[in-house]
Amino acid sequence: ELGAHVVTMRPELARETLASGQRPDLVLLSPGPGTPEDFDLNATIQLCVDMAIPTFGVCLGLQGMILYFGGKLATLDEPVHGKPWTVRHSNDRLGVWDGIPTVFTAGRYHSIFADKASMPDCLTVTADLPCGLVMGIEHKSLPFAATQFHPESILTDKQIGLQILRNAINKLTAQE
Repeated sequence: ELGAHVVTMRPELARETLASGQRPDLVLLSPGPGTPEDFDLNATIQLCVDMAIPTFGVCLGLQGMILYFGGKLATLDEPVHGKPWTVRHSNDRLGVWDGIPTVFTAGRYHSIFADKASMPDCLTVTADLPCGLVMGIEHKSLPFAATQFHPESILTDKQIGLQILRNAINKLTAQE
């Protein structure tokens, strides 16, 4: 729907492909069950940093970025899987939120979250819940951004979700 040529890879193959010198326009660190450590996201993110590849994370991808850049994760008292929640965003440097209403409903599917108190200095919170739980981040100098919620979810308004993904593709790759 967005005109992007998408190649989906398991984490090991993605790292092998990047290490061989192949350079995509953008890496999407996708959602998945488990923790960032289960998929060795630190190694994948390191390759993206080393190769200056714009990177967008969703859910697990956001959590991986938090850990890679020095933050901490925590666990919710109860998992939030398949629940719509009100998200609010602020202006961002990279443009991921361009054209998105300041407040909207998005689908959440997670039990792990970014500990806001340990947010690394190199990252900025760009979206959150009314209670303050982090829902979006961006790097202050690299073309890296992420959402904790799922823009592709049926619980996220389709036009909003598509616009976030379109912005990630167009805006992050323009930062190179």
